Amino acid sequence: MPAKPDATAEEGGDHPLLTAEDLSVLPGLRRRALARIGTRPERSGEAVRAASLTLAAGEALALVGEPGSGNLVLARALAGRRRAAGGTVRHRGRDLATLTGRRRRPLRRAVQTLSLGPEPSLDLAQTVRAAVGRPLSEHRTAPDGEHDDARTALALERAGLPADCLDRPLSELSEQDRRRAELARAIVVEPELLVVEEQPGPHAAGARDEVLARLRGLRESTGLACVLVTGDLAGAGRSCDTVAVMHLGRVVEYGPAERVCAEPLHPCTRALLAEGGDGPPRPPAAAPNRGEGAPGCAFRPRCPAPLGHCGWEPRDLAALLQRRRARLDPARRRAERALIAGADAVGPPGAGRLVLTPGRRSSAEELLAHLRGLREEDSAADPREPLWGGVVTMSRDGDRVVVEFVEAVTPVLAPAGEPGRRVACHLVAGAAD
Repeated sequence: MPAKPDATAEEGGDHPLLTAEDLSVLPGLRRRALARIGTRPERSGEAVRAASLTLAAGEALALVGEPGSGNLVLARALAGRRRAAGGTVRHRGRDLATLTGRRRRPLRRAVQTLSLGPEPSLDLAQTVRAAVGRPLSEHRTAPDGEHDDARTALALERAGLPADCLDRPLSELSEQDRRRAELARAIVVEPELLVVEEQPGPHAAGARDEVLARLRGLRESTGLACVLVTGDLAGAGRSCDTVAVMHLGRVVEYGPAERVCAEPLHPCTRALLAEGGDGPPRPPAAAPNRGEGAPGCAFRPRCPAPLGHCGWEPRDLAALLQRRRARLDPARRRAERALIAGADAVGPPGAGRLVLTPGRRSSAEELLAHLRGLREEDSAADPREPLWGGVVTMSRDGDRVVVEFVEAVTPVLAPAGEPGRRVACHLVAGAAD
């Protein structure tokens, strides 16, 4: 059964395994502390913004995005390991925010996490029995450890290890078998949901594919659901039922994995597919970063075909002029730089104006004529410069020139013409808020 965005579990009756509705999560305390001492930029907005989805029993959902996209934070919020700043997460209809103390114990057992790091993280001094069976005692699955060995042996079998390795030290196992032991440990308490956190690296694809292949049988036989955190969209498309592509805390495309990978709609999705499993897409060096929380599309600086209302800002025009000057010979560069003495952004983000003051040896008429000439030149170029589509007017205001920008509109997830497909992009009809 595929996941469906914006579904809400009602009280009473049958419930989905997990439901998130308008979920927002703030950046962690560690990030904010590092920002205060200047080692990491401060983020004023949410790490996850207005995410809504439903996860069914037996389903594999991939949260795909580059580092900082919010996919890891969203996965941990779904697992109850990060507190929601807004919205709700429900496990079988019960709001996680209301589960405290003993009422939270069943959730801790029902939702387990497996981290696929560069190397297996188990203590090599332990035996397989001690390492894999430890969650059974932690979650008190049976009095006095009754049937623990049988459950441990079953988990090993499901992970691809023979039961006769129970008393072997982990140090005697190969790296591949230690990864299988990690998987066995994650499923030994028979959880309802396994969150698989993939860390980038040369090991990632192989480890992920084997884990998900092993889990496929469990999903079919026991209804185990899986949430995969990854930056490899192509790999997720081969292994999961549904994908949610994230960028800067928002889900920008959502749908059946096969369809999203075959015909991606959002430019961010296409960029992730182009990168393959080698790493996340990188912005062009000259593209300025949009202010966090500003209206418009956060991916606009990296989009190959942005529209006027995608969210152009005064600094985008300043960056365009700077890039142009870098291509000129020294004499023309000095002449164009002398046209502008100052530039001031006016108005709120997403609906601003740029006020330009002419240089001492130029006038507002000369500066305005220069900008209009640039617009005509860039509009006739191939490819056309998209920034000018975000400019409403350029006019004189006394001895200055005012450039007004189109008011930005933030795209929201909207139906994309196929069952189960949603996308937040102005290039696709219906995505405007």
